[in-house]
Amino acid sequence: IFNVSNVTGQNIEILKTFLNKLEKRDNSVKVRNSLINFSKTNNFNNLFEIYNTYVVKGKGLIVYGLAKLGNFNLQDEFNIGPFSNGYIRVRIRSLHNDTRNDITCLKEGMYGCLCIKTVNNKDVLSKRMLRRSKVITDYNNYSSEVSCSSIIGHHKTTIGERYKSFFHSGNIGDAVTIVSSDNFPMRCREHHKITFKF
Repeated sequence: IFNVSNVTGQNIEILKTFLNKLEKRDNSVKVRNSLINFSKTNNFNNLFEIYNTYVVKGKGLIVYGLAKLGNFNLQDEFNIGPFSNGYIRVRIRSLHNDTRNDITCLKEGMYGCLCIKTVNNKDVLSKRMLRRSKVITDYNNYSSEVSCSSIIGHHKTTIGERYKSFFHSGNIGDAVTIVSSDNFPMRCREHHKITFKF
């Protein structure tokens, strides 16, 4: 604990020195390399994470998010989802960057909006269907389960099979059920390999 004063400036230099000596904890390079390896293994090149969805009169359905992998061009066709029955094929009708300039290509690492329309007119796509955990990609497989190593933080009771929780990873935030673990019951401060089902 540093006792500092913004009025007199007491101990501000000590706090600055401490902050400057802290090591940088940047996991973005590890996350990017992991995503690239996953895309090579599963044969896909594009991934756009959806953060918000809008319906604009005269334009239609618009999604805002981040191009995590690859480039997104006008008139390109991609899959959007996943939904319970897979993905829906969509075409990019128009796009603009984060500063609301019309562009022809949203490049990797850029935030922007994509105006989309389903390729097949029989497919129904609404704002309600596009939660934060959805993506636009050229990938066409999906999994309803995820396995990870985790440490149980503070929890009042023991955790058993079929326990329901909430899962956060990247732009995914969804309800999950514990399907399996290396050991049941799970208690606070224990390390486990857990499989969750969305």
